[in-house]
Amino acid sequence: MEANEDIPFVSLIQDDVFKTVWQCNNTDVIKFMKRVVSNIVHYDITDFNLFTNELPIQSKKSIKNRIDVFLESSDKLKKINVEVNCIRSFTMRNKNNSYIFKIAGDFYASRSDTKYLDNIDVTQVNLNGFYNKNRSVRKSEFVLYDKENDCSLDDIKIIDVYLPIYNELCYNPSLTV
Repeated sequence: MEANEDIPFVSLIQDDVFKTVWQCNNTDVIKFMKRVVSNIVHYDITDFNLFTNELPIQSKKSIKNRIDVFLESSDKLKKINVEVNCIRSFTMRNKNNSYIFKIAGDFYASRSDTKYLDNIDVTQVNLNGFYNKNRSVRKSEFVLYDKENDCSLDDIKIIDVYLPIYNELCYNPSLTV
């Protein structure tokens, strides 16, 4: 390949490319991707099982929900859905929220015993190809929170990662965002 030849750039912030990287069956790539997600969620997911499938359909009227990447602990008590989002919109936010609550609800729909668990952990990781409205925000972590009584439920988490700010930090070391 000559030095001046244009090499096409393939962005990981496209659903089909992102899913393909996870499904490439290259153990080094999968280990790297799991390490990235581990750093985002703040716990080790090395032994998590990888799924790239659709959420179950609950009725004829329900639309198939295509998720990007789904990781589940071997004891099935921790679940992580990783989504890639190219554009900012309320529709995208609503779609991602529907995924996390559907996954949390499926803890009970897919179990053989019907006892409710008190130690579930569901995390939605949104890798966003756009800036937060506050351009200096790198990552936002959300849990259900009762403002009036100052208490939270943290068994369901949403983590938004804003990738363009990391791009700026990598290519502009003087930037102190």
